[in-house]
Amino acid sequence: AEIHLMMTTRPDGLPSRTRYAVLERLRGTGLEATHVAFDIETGRQHQIRVHARAIGHPVLLDPLYADGRARWPDDRPVIERQALHARRTVLPHPRTGERLVLEAPLPEDLQALIAGLRERHRP
Repeated sequence: AEIHLMMTTRPDGLPSRTRYAVLERLRGTGLEATHVAFDIETGRQHQIRVHARAIGHPVLLDPLYADGRARWPDDRPVIERQALHARRTVLPHPRTGERLVLEAPLPEDLQALIAGLRERHRP
């Protein structure tokens, strides 16, 4: 049997803060999604995933905190993983303490997902 550790928000839990901005709302035929930018201040385990679920908008295809089976109307999976990407990460270098800024472009599968949602979008 698999054991899955889930995190949750609770009044007596460790403090954590996530800021977010809605970039684009995509409501189309059979699938609704919102493109969101998150900025985390505290970096708790699963923080974005837990906070997104707590406000009623879980990460698309998250196998632990949401329905991991989002599909297009023709029954194809929208992508093969949860729709979450770290575009920019800032952290101290482990030896020097120098501020490191790591950036990664949006992967092709997420670009295709957003394009597919835009094609199916109904304003």
